[in-house]
Amino acid sequence: MSAHSPSFEVDDDVEVPVPAAGEAWTVGAVILNGDGAAFAQKRSTDRRLFPDCWDIVGGHVKADETVLGAERPATG
Repeated sequence: MSAHSPSFEVDDDVEVPVPAAGEAWTVGAVILNGDGAAFAQKRSTDRRLFPDCWDIVGGHVKADETVLGAERPATG
């Protein structure tokens, strides 16, 4: 995995939660371009939830990931 410098900042007074053992978390991101237009992706027709719908990028948080770190592969 290549080194990655996030293109976002989190203020010091913002508490970033950490999943507890046994919890299943998901993350999502709204990605805006320089003009403020949002990126969306089309879900495949065979998805169990919301098939063939437009959605934001996201995914599951693994046990060894942070909430902020989990979004990197989805937006990479």
